[in-house]
Amino acid sequence: MFGSTVKPCARPTVRGYVIVALCALLCAGCAAEEKEKPAGASSTASSGAPTPTRSARPQGGLMNDADIRETVRRGLEAAGDPYTGDLTHKSASMLKEVAVPLPKTWRFFRFDAFPHPQASFHVAVEVSTGKVVFLTGRPAAFGQVLAASKATLQTTRDAVAVARAYLDVTRRMDRYLRVVDGIEDLAWRPEPTAEEKKARERAEPRLRSLLKPPAAVVKGDTYVVTLFVRNGTDIEQRTVTIDAGASVTETRKVMLQGLPLA
Repeated sequence: MFGSTVKPCARPTVRGYVIVALCALLCAGCAAEEKEKPAGASSTASSGAPTPTRSARPQGGLMNDADIRETVRRGLEAAGDPYTGDLTHKSASMLKEVAVPLPKTWRFFRFDAFPHPQASFHVAVEVSTGKVVFLTGRPAAFGQVLAASKATLQTTRDAVAVARAYLDVTRRMDRYLRVVDGIEDLAWRPEPTAEEKKARERAEPRLRSLLKPPAAVVKGDTYVVTLFVRNGTDIEQRTVTIDAGASVTETRKVMLQGLPLA
C-alpha cells in the first residue's frame, strides 16, 4: 500500500492578501458599472470600437447655458439686432429662465448684462425651431408668442398668471415695475423727510382700500384681468385683455403719483 503525504499549504503573505483584495474590488466595480449602464449607453466591443450613443441633447430642447446663449445670439442677429445678440456672450451677463404658464413649446429667458439696466432684456425661444422673439418693451410680441403657442386658457386663474407674465417680460428694464397685491408689497424710504412722511400718511389709507390681488372676469370669449402695479414711484391700475384669438391688449390708469417709495 502506498501511503500519501499531505503537504501543508504555504502561508499567504501580506502582499498576497492585498492583491486578492484589489482584484475583488475591481471585479465588483465592473459588475456595478454593467448593471447601472442605461440602455443605449456606449460600450466597447471586442474590436475596441464604441457603439453609438444617444444624444445628450433633450428631444426638441435647449441643452445648456451655452446652447441657449448661442441660440438667442443667432436669433437676434437674424432679426437685425446683432448688438443685443452680442450681449448674450458678455462675460458679465447673467441668464435666467422665467416661468411663464404657456405650453413648453416656448421657453422664456431674461438676460442681465451689467452694469446698465438698459442692457437687460427678455426673449422667448421656440424650442423646436430656435426662433427668438424679443419681448422687452414690445407688448405686441407677447401676443404673437401666445398665438403661436396655441395656448388655451381654461380658467380665470390661468388668465391672471398669463397677465402677470405679460407685464413682467414686456416691461422696460430701465424702470422699476412690479405687480403688487397689497400695501405690504410696497417698500417705503427708510429715512423720509418731514414732507415725505406726511405724504406717506396721506397715501396709506387710500392704498389700503385700493390695492388688491389681481382678478379676472370672463366677458364672452375674452378674459379681462385687473392688476395694480408699482411703476417707479407711481401706483397704476392695469387692465389686460386676452381674447380667444390670443391677442393681448392693455390699458393703464395712474392712481397715485410721486410716493416716497424706496
